[in-house]
Amino acid sequence: MQACEPAPAQDDPLSVEYAFRLERTPGSGSVPAREAVAQAEKLRAAGYAAYRAGEDEQAIQKYLSALKLHASAAIYYQFGNSLMNVGRFADAAEAYQRSVMLYYERPELAFYNAACAYSRMENAPKAYELLALAFDRGYDAFAHVRKDPDLAYLRKQPDWETQLRALIPPEVEYDVESLKGLILKYTPRLPNQYYLCANGVSLEHVICEGGFIRGTWRIEAGDLVISEDTICTTIGEGRSQAGGACVYFERYRFAGCTPQKTPAGPKLLKNEIRRGLQQAVRGVEPEIEELGFRKYAADPVQCDPAFIPQSREDLTIEAFEDPFGDRQ
Repeated sequence: MQACEPAPAQDDPLSVEYAFRLERTPGSGSVPAREAVAQAEKLRAAGYAAYRAGEDEQAIQKYLSALKLHASAAIYYQFGNSLMNVGRFADAAEAYQRSVMLYYERPELAFYNAACAYSRMENAPKAYELLALAFDRGYDAFAHVRKDPDLAYLRKQPDWETQLRALIPPEVEYDVESLKGLILKYTPRLPNQYYLCANGVSLEHVICEGGFIRGTWRIEAGDLVISEDTICTTIGEGRSQAGGACVYFERYRFAGCTPQKTPAGPKLLKNEIRRGLQQAVRGVEPEIEELGFRKYAADPVQCDPAFIPQSREDLTIEAFEDPFGDRQ
Protein backbone atom coordinates (compact mmCIF):
# COMPACT_ATOMS: atom_id res chain seq x y z
CA MET A 1 0.00 0.00 0.00
CA GLN A 2 1.33 3.41 -0.96
CA ALA A 3 1.74 6.10 1.73
CA CYS A 4 -0.62 9.03 1.46
CA GLU A 5 0.91 12.00 -0.35
CA PRO A 6 0.54 15.45 1.24
CA ALA A 7 -1.87 17.74 -0.57
CA PRO A 8 -0.21 19.81 -3.30
CA ALA A 9 0.37 23.42 -2.25
CA GLN A 10 -2.26 24.67 -4.68
CA ASP A 11 -4.87 22.52 -2.90
CA ASP A 12 -3.75 23.14 0.68
CA PRO A 13 -5.82 25.98 2.19
CA LEU A 14 -3.01 26.74 4.66
CA SER A 15 -0.35 27.20 1.98
CA VAL A 16 0.89 30.61 0.90
CA GLU A 17 0.14 29.85 -2.75
CA TYR A 18 -3.48 28.86 -2.00
CA ALA A 19 -4.12 31.91 0.19
CA PHE A 20 -2.86 34.33 -2.43
CA ARG A 21 -4.75 32.64 -5.26
CA LEU A 22 -8.14 32.54 -3.48
CA GLU A 23 -7.69 36.07 -2.15
CA ARG A 24 -7.03 37.44 -5.64
CA THR A 25 -9.45 35.26 -7.61
CA PRO A 26 -12.51 34.46 -5.44
CA GLY A 27 -14.39 31.43 -6.71
CA SER A 28 -11.47 30.45 -8.99
CA GLY A 29 -13.74 30.80 -11.99
CA SER A 30 -16.37 28.30 -10.81
CA VAL A 31 -18.46 30.95 -9.00
CA PRO A 32 -18.76 34.65 -9.87
CA ALA A 33 -16.27 36.59 -7.71
CA ARG A 34 -18.80 38.81 -5.95
CA GLU A 35 -21.03 35.86 -5.12
CA ALA A 36 -18.05 33.83 -3.91
CA VAL A 37 -17.00 36.59 -1.51
CA ALA A 38 -20.54 36.95 -0.14
CA GLN A 39 -20.94 33.19 0.38
CA ALA A 40 -17.53 32.95 2.05
CA GLU A 41 -18.47 35.75 4.43
CA LYS A 42 -21.69 33.97 5.41
CA LEU A 43 -19.74 30.77 6.08
CA ARG A 44 -17.17 32.72 8.11
CA ALA A 45 -19.94 34.24 10.24
CA ALA A 46 -21.46 30.77 10.75
CA GLY A 47 -18.05 29.43 11.73
CA TYR A 48 -17.54 32.23 14.23
CA ALA A 49 -20.97 31.56 15.75
CA ALA A 50 -20.03 27.89 16.16
CA TYR A 51 -16.71 28.89 17.72
CA ARG A 52 -18.48 31.15 20.21
CA ALA A 53 -20.77 28.24 21.08
CA GLY A 54 -17.78 25.98 21.78
CA GLU A 55 -18.33 23.91 18.62
CA ASP A 56 -14.85 24.24 17.16
CA GLU A 57 -14.93 21.17 14.91
CA GLN A 58 -18.09 22.52 13.28
CA ALA A 59 -16.47 25.95 13.03
CA ILE A 60 -13.42 24.44 11.29
CA GLN A 61 -15.62 22.88 8.62
CA LYS A 62 -17.36 26.20 8.01
CA TYR A 63 -14.02 28.00 7.65
CA LEU A 64 -12.73 25.32 5.25
CA SER A 65 -15.87 25.70 3.14
CA ALA A 66 -15.39 29.47 3.17
CA LEU A 67 -11.77 29.12 2.04
CA LYS A 68 -12.86 27.08 -0.99
CA LEU A 69 -14.59 30.23 -2.20
CA HIS A 70 -12.45 33.09 -0.95
CA ALA A 71 -9.43 33.63 1.26
CA SER A 72 -9.53 36.57 3.65
CA ALA A 73 -7.50 37.66 6.66
CA ALA A 74 -10.54 37.39 8.97
CA ILE A 75 -11.29 33.81 7.87
CA TYR A 76 -7.73 32.70 8.49
CA TYR A 77 -7.51 34.41 11.88
CA GLN A 78 -10.75 32.86 13.15
CA PHE A 79 -9.78 29.52 11.59
CA GLY A 80 -6.60 29.70 13.66
CA ASN A 81 -8.57 30.26 16.87
CA SER A 82 -10.62 27.10 16.38
CA LEU A 83 -7.58 25.07 15.32
CA MET A 84 -5.87 26.13 18.56
CA ASN A 85 -8.88 25.04 20.59
CA VAL A 86 -8.79 21.51 19.15
CA GLY A 87 -5.03 21.14 19.62
CA ARG A 88 -3.99 21.47 15.96
CA PHE A 89 -1.22 23.88 16.89
CA ALA A 90 0.92 23.59 13.73
CA ASP A 91 -2.10 24.31 11.53
CA ALA A 92 -3.18 27.15 13.82
CA ALA A 93 0.24 28.79 13.53
CA GLU A 94 0.01 28.61 9.74
CA ALA A 95 -3.52 30.05 9.74
CA TYR A 96 -2.48 33.00 11.89
CA GLN A 97 0.48 33.72 9.62
CA ARG A 98 -1.75 33.56 6.52
CA SER A 99 -4.01 36.15 8.18
CA VAL A 100 -1.06 38.53 8.58
CA MET A 101 -0.01 37.88 4.99
CA LEU A 102 -3.47 39.04 3.88
CA TYR A 103 -3.23 42.17 6.06
CA TYR A 104 -5.28 41.23 9.09
CA GLU A 105 -6.32 44.39 10.94
CA ARG A 106 -4.74 43.25 14.23
CA PRO A 107 -1.41 41.68 13.18
CA GLU A 108 -0.08 41.90 16.74
CA LEU A 109 -2.78 39.46 17.89
CA ALA A 110 -2.12 37.06 15.02
CA PHE A 111 1.63 37.03 15.73
CA TYR A 112 1.01 36.60 19.47
CA ASN A 113 -1.37 33.68 18.92
CA ALA A 114 1.10 32.07 16.52
CA ALA A 115 3.76 32.40 19.24
CA CYS A 116 1.38 30.64 21.63
CA ALA A 117 0.92 27.83 19.11
CA TYR A 118 4.69 27.30 18.85
CA SER A 119 5.00 27.38 22.63
CA ARG A 120 2.37 24.62 22.77
CA MET A 121 4.53 22.68 20.30
CA GLU A 122 7.53 23.30 22.60
CA ASN A 123 9.40 25.19 19.88
CA ALA A 124 10.94 27.98 21.93
CA PRO A 125 13.06 29.67 19.20
CA LYS A 126 10.08 30.05 16.86
CA ALA A 127 7.80 31.15 19.71
CA TYR A 128 10.29 33.86 20.74
CA GLU A 129 10.61 35.00 17.11
CA LEU A 130 6.85 35.45 16.74
CA LEU A 131 6.52 37.03 20.18
CA ALA A 132 9.07 39.63 19.07
CA LEU A 133 6.98 40.34 15.97
CA ALA A 134 3.87 40.71 18.12
CA PHE A 135 5.55 43.27 20.38
CA ASP A 136 6.99 45.08 17.37
CA ARG A 137 3.48 45.44 15.92
CA GLY A 138 2.09 46.86 19.16
CA TYR A 139 1.04 43.96 21.38
CA ASP A 140 1.14 45.36 24.91
CA ALA A 141 -0.81 43.05 27.24
CA PHE A 142 2.42 42.36 29.10
CA ALA A 143 0.78 41.21 32.32
CA HIS A 144 -1.13 38.57 30.30
CA VAL A 145 2.12 37.35 28.73
CA ARG A 146 3.39 36.47 32.20
CA LYS A 147 0.38 34.27 33.02
CA ASP A 148 -1.01 33.03 29.68
CA PRO A 149 -1.24 29.21 29.94
CA ASP A 150 -0.36 28.96 26.24
CA LEU A 151 3.09 30.34 27.07
CA ALA A 152 3.68 28.04 30.06
CA TYR A 153 6.39 26.13 28.17
CA LEU A 154 8.28 29.34 27.39
CA ARG A 155 8.09 30.52 30.99
CA LYS A 156 9.79 27.28 32.08
CA GLN A 157 12.81 28.03 29.90
CA PRO A 158 15.92 29.21 31.78
CA ASP A 159 16.28 32.17 29.42
CA TRP A 160 12.64 33.33 29.75
CA GLU A 161 13.30 36.49 31.78
CA THR A 162 16.36 37.38 29.71
CA GLN A 163 14.42 36.95 26.47
CA LEU A 164 11.46 38.89 27.78
CA ARG A 165 13.61 41.81 28.91
CA ALA A 166 15.19 41.89 25.47
CA LEU A 167 11.81 41.78 23.72
CA ILE A 168 10.00 44.33 25.91
CA PRO A 169 11.88 47.62 26.36
CA PRO A 170 11.47 48.74 30.01
CA GLU A 171 9.99 52.07 28.94
CA VAL A 172 7.20 50.22 27.09
CA GLU A 173 6.21 47.90 29.94
CA TYR A 174 5.09 50.77 32.12
CA ASP A 175 3.06 50.46 35.29
CA VAL A 176 1.90 52.61 38.21
CA GLU A 177 5.45 52.95 39.53
CA SER A 178 6.85 54.23 36.23
CA LEU A 179 4.14 56.89 35.78
CA LYS A 180 4.35 58.49 39.23
CA GLY A 181 5.50 62.10 39.23
CA LEU A 182 4.84 64.98 36.84
CA ILE A 183 3.46 64.48 33.33
CA LEU A 184 3.40 67.43 30.96
CA LYS A 185 1.35 67.35 27.76
CA TYR A 186 2.73 70.05 25.50
CA THR A 187 0.27 72.21 23.55
CA PRO A 188 0.79 75.16 21.16
CA ARG A 189 0.38 77.52 24.13
CA LEU A 190 0.85 76.25 27.69
CA PRO A 191 1.47 72.65 28.75
CA ASN A 192 -1.21 70.69 30.58
CA GLN A 193 0.37 69.41 33.80
CA TYR A 194 -0.63 66.41 35.91
CA TYR A 195 1.08 65.27 39.08
CA LEU A 196 0.45 61.58 39.82
CA CYS A 197 0.94 60.86 43.51
CA ALA A 198 2.14 57.51 44.86
CA ASN A 199 -1.11 57.06 46.82
CA GLY A 200 -3.27 57.26 43.68
CA VAL A 201 -4.21 60.94 44.08
CA SER A 202 -3.94 63.16 41.00
CA LEU A 203 -3.29 66.91 40.87
CA GLU A 204 -3.95 68.91 37.70
CA HIS A 205 -2.46 72.38 37.47
CA VAL A 206 -4.95 75.24 37.10
CA ILE A 207 -2.62 77.51 35.18
CA CYS A 208 -4.48 80.78 34.64
CA GLU A 209 -6.03 81.28 38.08
CA GLY A 210 -3.41 79.33 40.01
CA GLY A 211 -4.23 76.23 42.03
CA PHE A 212 -5.02 72.61 41.31
CA ILE A 213 -7.78 70.07 40.66
CA ARG A 214 -7.53 67.01 42.88
CA GLY A 215 -8.80 63.56 42.02
CA THR A 216 -7.56 60.02 41.51
CA TRP A 217 -5.67 58.24 38.75
CA ARG A 218 -5.44 54.68 37.50
CA ILE A 219 -4.28 52.66 34.50
CA GLU A 220 -7.01 50.97 32.44
CA ALA A 221 -5.92 48.79 29.50
CA GLY A 222 -2.76 50.87 29.27
CA ASP A 223 -4.55 54.24 29.23
CA LEU A 224 -4.07 56.74 32.05
CA VAL A 225 -7.53 57.66 33.38
CA ILE A 226 -7.99 60.59 35.77
CA SER A 227 -11.19 61.24 37.75
CA GLU A 228 -11.39 64.68 39.34
CA ASP A 229 -13.55 65.72 42.30
CA THR A 230 -12.25 68.95 43.90
CA ILE A 231 -10.92 72.24 42.52
CA CYS A 232 -8.84 74.56 44.73
CA THR A 233 -8.06 77.91 43.16
CA THR A 234 -8.11 81.72 43.29
CA ILE A 235 -10.40 84.40 41.86
CA GLY A 236 -9.09 87.29 39.83
CA GLU A 237 -10.15 90.82 40.84
CA GLY A 238 -9.74 94.33 39.47
CA ARG A 239 -8.87 95.26 35.91
CA SER A 240 -8.33 92.43 33.47
CA GLN A 241 -6.27 92.04 30.34
CA ALA A 242 -6.19 89.19 27.85
CA GLY A 243 -2.81 87.73 27.15
CA GLY A 244 -2.11 84.47 25.34
CA ALA A 245 -4.02 81.57 26.84
CA CYS A 246 -5.19 83.43 29.96
CA VAL A 247 -6.85 86.62 31.19
CA TYR A 248 -4.69 88.54 33.70
CA PHE A 249 -6.12 90.41 36.69
CA GLU A 250 -4.71 93.11 38.94
CA ARG A 251 -4.84 90.82 41.94
CA TYR A 252 -5.98 87.36 42.99
CA ARG A 253 -7.80 86.23 46.10
CA PHE A 254 -7.88 82.72 47.62
CA ALA A 255 -11.21 81.11 46.72
CA GLY A 256 -10.94 77.83 48.65
CA CYS A 257 -11.95 74.40 47.38
CA THR A 258 -15.23 73.36 45.79
CA PRO A 259 -16.54 70.12 44.26
CA GLN A 260 -15.65 69.70 40.62
CA LYS A 261 -18.78 69.88 38.45
CA THR A 262 -17.56 67.33 35.90
CA PRO A 263 -15.70 64.51 37.71
CA ALA A 264 -14.62 62.87 34.45
CA GLY A 265 -11.07 64.09 33.98
CA PRO A 266 -8.56 63.76 31.15
CA LYS A 267 -7.40 60.49 29.61
CA LEU A 268 -3.93 59.94 28.20
CA LEU A 269 -3.83 57.08 25.72
CA LYS A 270 -1.33 54.23 25.95
CA ASN A 271 0.22 55.01 22.56
CA GLU A 272 1.11 58.58 23.56
CA ILE A 273 2.37 57.39 26.97
CA ARG A 274 4.56 54.74 25.37
CA ARG A 275 5.96 57.20 22.85
CA GLY A 276 6.67 59.76 25.56
CA LEU A 277 8.49 57.22 27.75
CA GLN A 278 10.56 55.98 24.82
CA GLN A 279 11.59 59.54 23.94
CA ALA A 280 12.46 60.28 27.57
CA VAL A 281 14.80 57.28 27.68
CA ARG A 282 16.44 58.44 24.43
CA GLY A 283 16.76 62.03 25.65
CA VAL A 284 14.48 63.39 22.92
CA GLU A 285 12.66 66.63 23.76
CA PRO A 286 8.86 66.31 23.42
CA GLU A 287 7.11 68.28 20.71
CA ILE A 288 3.57 69.71 20.53
CA GLU A 289 0.92 67.11 21.56
CA GLU A 290 3.61 64.89 23.08
CA LEU A 291 4.32 64.01 26.72
CA GLY A 292 7.19 64.81 29.05
CA PHE A 293 7.92 63.05 32.36
CA ARG A 294 9.68 64.23 35.53
CA LYS A 295 10.41 62.37 38.73
CA TYR A 296 10.61 63.79 42.27
CA ALA A 297 12.02 62.38 45.50
CA ALA A 298 8.89 63.17 47.48
CA ASP A 299 5.26 63.97 46.69
CA PRO A 300 3.86 67.43 47.52
CA VAL A 301 1.71 67.82 50.61
CA GLN A 302 -1.33 68.39 48.38
CA CYS A 303 -1.27 64.66 47.56
CA ASP A 304 -2.70 64.02 51.02
CA PRO A 305 -6.53 63.87 50.63
CA ALA A 306 -6.83 65.22 54.19
CA PHE A 307 -4.84 68.36 53.30
CA ILE A 308 -7.23 71.31 52.88
CA PRO A 309 -5.67 74.54 51.52
CA GLN A 310 -6.26 77.57 53.74
CA SER A 311 -4.43 80.22 51.71
CA ARG A 312 -2.97 81.01 48.30
CA GLU A 313 0.37 79.69 49.49
CA ASP A 314 -1.23 76.29 50.08
CA LEU A 315 -2.10 76.14 46.36
CA THR A 316 1.52 76.24 45.26
CA ILE A 317 2.97 72.97 44.01
CA GLU A 318 6.65 73.39 43.25
CA ALA A 319 6.68 70.65 40.62
CA PHE A 320 4.32 72.63 38.38
CA GLU A 321 5.72 75.03 35.82
CA ASP A 322 3.86 78.29 36.57
CA PRO A 323 4.37 81.05 33.98
CA PHE A 324 2.33 83.41 36.18
CA GLY A 325 4.04 82.67 39.46
CA ASP A 326 4.43 86.38 40.19
CA ARG A 327 0.67 87.09 40.21
CA GLN A 328 -0.31 89.46 43.05
